[in-house]
Amino acid sequence: MTWSEYFAAQLDRARSIALSVVKDFDDQDFYTRVDRVNPGVWILGHMANSEPGIVFSALGEEPPLPADWDSWFRLGAKVLDDLQQYPELPEIRRVLDDSHKQTQQRIRSLTDEDLLASAHPDMQVFPWLKTVRDALGFAAIHECNHGGQLMLLRKLLGKPGLV
Repeated sequence: MTWSEYFAAQLDRARSIALSVVKDFDDQDFYTRVDRVNPGVWILGHMANSEPGIVFSALGEEPPLPADWDSWFRLGAKVLDDLQQYPELPEIRRVLDDSHKQTQQRIRSLTDEDLLASAHPDMQVFPWLKTVRDALGFAAIHECNHGGQLMLLRKLLGKPGLV
């Protein structure tokens, strides 16, 4: 297994775990606000945005995302008061899946030399991301973070535990 295959597998595993938390959510669960927790619709949109955002930006490339996606779901974006203003859940799921597939393909195409290259200067907002490899590791950790947020949302919605 190459390093790029390893990072692709870790990111794929993190995505699978995060989405397993909401496998029994109905559409309304994604649009329900609970305390100060981000709603599920925003979390899924953010995951669709951030995974390719981190990976492609570290490479100095444009993430494969629809227009306006970043304005809704980027790091620090304010959750809209009217959740119905976001794209519909099937569209969010489509972008979540499509951007993940494209990100996986791009990661798997990287050589060891590519992984050791300096991350693009746009990534300086995260000073600990010195190399492309650092960014790939961070992308998986970030995905797990949002899996945890989805688990908290699950508990607050009164859903049963998963184990």
